[in-house]
Amino acid sequence: MPSYTTIELLPLLDKFLRYDADYYLPAHDPEPMTRRQMEEFTTIANLAGRMVEDEGLDRESILKILQAKIGTDLNSDTYELVDGFIAGLNKSGDQVDQTIFPHDTLTGLHR
Repeated sequence: MPSYTTIELLPLLDKFLRYDADYYLPAHDPEPMTRRQMEEFTTIANLAGRMVEDEGLDRESILKILQAKIGTDLNSDTYELVDGFIAGLNKSGDQVDQTIFPHDTLTGLHR
């Protein structure tokens, strides 16, 4: 299960966007992302990370609020981001309770 914090991941994504690139090759996906897709991913990562900081470990609340903010159904990348930020938030404490991560199809941004 990947884990990351807003301090780790968000500056890295912002750094990627500073490159004048038309395409990005994420390590977890064999398909390249267009610049627009990378910008959208970064926006959702920022929202997800800030929501986890605000809401804590309440995954269902985070997903509900995030879906309302985005205005569309959440995809597996968004679930992965939320779960990764929750794991990062929880990392300094006890083991992550696996019951808060029901999606077993997530691939992770990094391993």
